[in-house]
Amino acid sequence: MEMWKLVFVLLSTCWPGWGIGQNTKAGVIRVEQNSVGLCSTFVQPYSSNYDCHEYSITTTDGFRLGVQRINTRSDLGQKGPVFFNHGVLSGGDTWVLNPPDQSDKSAAFILADAGYDVWIGNARTTRYSYGHENFTEQDAAYWDWSLDELAAIDLPEMLHMVNSITNKKIYYIGFSQGSQAALAALSEGNLGDVMEKLALLAPVAYVSHAYTPIGVAAVNLHLDQVFEALGLHSFTTKT
Repeated sequence: MEMWKLVFVLLSTCWPGWGIGQNTKAGVIRVEQNSVGLCSTFVQPYSSNYDCHEYSITTTDGFRLGVQRINTRSDLGQKGPVFFNHGVLSGGDTWVLNPPDQSDKSAAFILADAGYDVWIGNARTTRYSYGHENFTEQDAAYWDWSLDELAAIDLPEMLHMVNSITNKKIYYIGFSQGSQAALAALSEGNLGDVMEKLALLAPVAYVSHAYTPIGVAAVNLHLDQVFEALGLHSFTTKT
């Protein structure tokens, strides 16, 4: 390999600012500079202790997923990468809501303090992702997806991005929907090559046994078909 190519590969792997527009197995990786996102909202107020970088990965179907990387300034994640994946109707902020100056600080800060290279994933259309290459929130196609896409596209794209940057296997922590997406991907023989260990919180494999009154009523009333007939393609949990 020519020397300049070797230098470029090493920098792309080790330096968080490289990889802008980089085309990898994971898709096109970008560093989102000067963006208002999870880092600026939850981590940068404590920037004397933590570095936080905003990335996006463009999926094969055009969604730009937000992925954040958090390290302490005293330890650059020598214990390896940890990837957090959130649950349904939430986003990556799940893992950083409690600030690091509290005794009950959030899990992302705890693991960063312990020397891990922390990565936080955000599924398509969530608050701390970056939209779509062609669609907007007003387009029905923007919301036309299911868990299948999260397991077959979003999760593999994000994990392969982390693996391509760190060149290390990943410790995976998934909550609820985040656990279901991982189980679905692994059941298809995917991602085992980039995962070191898994910790699944409130894990979900099947939902046929769900019995909550609201959930059962929604199924019996075929609310998905009602909403589609009314032209309602989305709802928000933002306050």
